[in-house]
This record gives sequence, structure tokens and C-alpha cells, in this order.
Amino acid sequence: MTRPYDDIINLPHHVSKRHPQMPRSARAAQFAPFAALIGFGDVIKEKEALLERTADISPDGKDEIERKLREILENGGKAVIIHFSEKHDGKRRYEITDGLIKGTDEEEKALILAGGRKVKIEDIISIERKDKASRMPEEDTCLRQE
Repeated sequence: MTRPYDDIINLPHHVSKRHPQMPRSARAAQFAPFAALIGFGDVIKEKEALLERTADISPDGKDEIERKLREILENGGKAVIIHFSEKHDGKRRYEITDGLIKGTDEEEKALILAGGRKVKIEDIISIERKDKASRMPEEDTCLRQE
């Protein structure tokens, strides 16, 4: 007596010669839930971001930052700045900001970038002229390290 599918049940598994097998991680993604709450993923990533304590910069390091800052202000142009930034939750984290430096705000002791963004000079841990820095976006942007 034969049962249904007896003719195919013991055949070897078919593997396509034309199409490579999909990795398991991609197969699992097919069944992942859709983003029902728009923006929620961004909030989660923000909370998961690497938090840092303020780095202690040596006096020589501070002098180097001041020298580079003077050079950029005198010659004009764009700069890439690595600095600490305080978020609404009071936590500080590294940020990379690049853009055209318009000047300084002496009262707030901050750099003024094109678009009005301000970066406190005391929070800067590294600064480079944009033409010397590697791959950076063209516009005034801020990229969080993740």
C-alpha cells in the first residue's frame, strides 16, 4: 500500500546551480516585524549609543588644538571637529561635526559653524582642516558615533 508522497519523500534536497542559497540571517529577516512605530528604532539606537566620559587632554594637546583652530580661523575654510556634546538626557557623547567655521562666540566660548550650529571650544578633543581630513560629507553635518 502506498501513501501520499511516497514517490518524492526520499529524494535528495534540490540545490539550485543558478541561484546561491540565501544566508540564514537574510531568511530570518523576511519574517521580521515591520516598523509599526515610525522613529522608535532611532530612539532605541540613540539610547544604545556609546556614551563616553570627557577625555582628559594634555596641555600639549590643548596647545595643538588652539594652534590648529587659529590657523583655520585665519585662513578660513571647513573643518572636521571631534567633540563632546551633551544631549537632552544630560549624557555626553562623542560627535563628529564638519562644516564651514564662520567665527567664534566670545561670550559662550564656542565656534560658530555655517547654519548657526555652535561647538564649545572646551569640548573639542580634535580639529582638522577639512581638506586634510579623510572621507567626510560635503554639507555641514553631525554624525554620531555608533
